[in-house]
Amino acid sequence: MFERLQPQLDKLCEELKELSRKKADAALSKFKVKLINEKLELANTLLGAEFKPFKDVDLLDLEALPTTSDAVIVLSQYLESLETWRSARVVQDARQYNWYWNIVNESVSVQTERPKRAQVIGLDSEEEDGEEE
Repeated sequence: MFERLQPQLDKLCEELKELSRKKADAALSKFKVKLINEKLELANTLLGAEFKPFKDVDLLDLEALPTTSDAVIVLSQYLESLETWRSARVVQDARQYNWYWNIVNESVSVQTERPKRAQVIGLDSEEEDGEEE
């Protein structure tokens, strides 16, 4: 779900940033809010309470339509939370320098991009000691 959701939210955020540059205080249409909320619902499901960016905000308000700049702030925070969630779930193969999703079934390897907040796991103790010196 992440590999599909993150680029969609990223594109929505880019488009809203462009609109926000022109009219930051312009209200979004109900159509746009529904599209954004559809993606935010998926993000909330994926992130759970631990990684959700806002305690009291789940979706954009469809009745009191948010401004483009408000939506950009919300989407930007969701994108950062998604990256934090992802960074906690990928590992690097220290021998090949490739990044993989940390999947419980070890017979399956799903390669992914390097996370923004990388953490190298799985080095033997000699290699770790050598890096710290």
